[in-house]
Order: sequence, then C-alpha cells, then structure tokens
Amino acid sequence: MIREEISDPAIVLTADLHLEEDLGIDSLDKWELLARIEEEFNISLGWESLQKVDTVSSLYDMVSDALKSL
Repeated sequence: MIREEISDPAIVLTADLHLEEDLGIDSLDKWELLARIEEEFNISLGWESLQKVDTVSSLYDMVSDALKSL
C-alpha cells in the first residue's frame, strides 16, 4: 500500500524510511493510505493516530497493534 503512494518506483522500502521526508507522502497521501488500510484490514485507526506515524516501521507497528486488539 505504501508503494502505491510513492512516486519513485526505484525506492527500496525499509523500516527506517520517513514517510514524508524520504518517501514524499504528504498529509493527503496519508489520509488516502489510512482509508485503504482501514478498509483492507477492517480496522479503525483514526487520523490522530496516523499523524503520530513518521516512519514505515511506526506505521507497521500501529497497524499490527490494531490487528492484535481485534
């Protein structure tokens, strides 16, 4: 899902990459990503949670935690 939000297909996704600084994912892209994640995994994350996410790893952790609480 992150791959679909970045414009450079040559970027190798790693856990430490910053969503905005390294991948160019702005707030609108984050909103779209949030909607797709919530729909795909049938979870509710909330915009406030996503605003705290800054790296691929922290996004993974947030989704993983939400899935564990189901």
